[in-house]
Amino acid sequence: MSKVIIEITSKGLHVPNTILTQWGWREGTEVIVEQPHDHNISIRPRRLTAEAISDIAGTYLFEKVGDAVAAEEPVWDGEKWNVKVTLPSLQKNLGKLTFAADGQLVAAESDSPALLEEKANED
Repeated sequence: MSKVIIEITSKGLHVPNTILTQWGWREGTEVIVEQPHDHNISIRPRRLTAEAISDIAGTYLFEKVGDAVAAEEPVWDGEKWNVKVTLPSLQKNLGKLTFAADGQLVAAESDSPALLEEKANED
């Protein structure tokens, strides 16, 4: 996690473009600003990028299923991110993961790690 110190001026809080670019936030990105705890604020993108979802999916698969499976390019369906899970060595489709716009796994619409692993081990 990176930290940035920015001074609030009479014009408000301004986050420089160089910092936004480092975070992968481009012009037009919608963000959610909330105060989840006293004296703290959270700023996060309303919808993560495909690249960010790909990183989240890859980490999830590595931790829950193993390093032999892969996440294909995420596809935005207008409401959620859909990620096809494959076994590249056999060019085999194992299932899918679904993520909310903010990157939270939608477990009810995703194949479980156990099912993905089972399909990976099928002959």
